[in-house]
Amino acid sequence: MTDAFTFGIEEEYFLVDAETKSVVHDVPQAFFDAAKAAADGRISPEFLQPQIEVISSPHTSMADARAELRHLRETVSIVAAEHGLAVLAAGTHPTAVWREAQQTNKERYDVVMDALQMIGQRDMLCGMHVHVALPDPDQPTVEFVCFSISRFSWLSISVDSLTMIVRRSPSCRAR
Repeated sequence: MTDAFTFGIEEEYFLVDAETKSVVHDVPQAFFDAAKAAADGRISPEFLQPQIEVISSPHTSMADARAELRHLRETVSIVAAEHGLAVLAAGTHPTAVWREAQQTNKERYDVVMDALQMIGQRDMLCGMHVHVALPDPDQPTVEFVCFSISRFSWLSISVDSLTMIVRRSPSCRAR
């Protein structure tokens, strides 16, 4: 099917100490090298060192994408265990101290950190990204309405989430 939409999925995970489940602040390069080799290059360090990302190949079938992601999670988990680490799939780590997280040494991340400053330092968030390719981007067969919420908005929502337990918050309308 040549006119099918293709999609790829990226999932981010926290790297934690296998025993304490605390985020690891200085992930050894040997782990990243071994994980990259074991996953056929389908992993990448993320913005902060306690994070890793797995990257699926392009798919047209959700079942195939799910199977590949399952395989990548298992592969990264096995390699992590060999290095005294574990993988935690969570939006944010419940006990992570952002001041202790180290930025991954990468030129692209230097630019992002310079632009975001404190917001970048506090980016102890993991998520999933789905990238969709149009079969023919020049053919206007489908209209997409896209919107973006800045990291500042996400930060204000996440910071305010605990407040909602105690009292109503204006941020609850954004959920």
